[in-house]
Amino acid sequence: MREHKYKAWDGERMYEWKECGFRHEENRFIFECYEKEKDYCYQKEWGDETLTKLQHIGLKDKNGVEIYESDKFKTETGYVGEIIYEDGSFWSVLDGRQDMLIHAVQMGIEVTGNIYENPEIK
Repeated sequence: MREHKYKAWDGERMYEWKECGFRHEENRFIFECYEKEKDYCYQKEWGDETLTKLQHIGLKDKNGVEIYESDKFKTETGYVGEIIYEDGSFWSVLDGRQDMLIHAVQMGIEVTGNIYENPEIK
């Protein structure tokens, strides 16, 4: 069984799984990040509309970078694509076409950013 990892985007900053956690409290899930340098604990309820969760797909790119939904990538031939989650599965969208994610990974993709932190990547 693979480990479930997430990133979370709050509209301003991407929070990595390694610096964050989740806890269950009174039938709610709380997303919590502690910023050591600011001695600050960031908390949001999981269902909060301002918090977008991004799940790790369980694979890495050709450089060993973990791939998450909403990541942008480029192929060895220079095409740019995006990872999406739809209908219960992860997919790649490359040149406007949706395809099985494994086909993109087999092409040797490289993660170049994501749609939230790097919207300029087309």
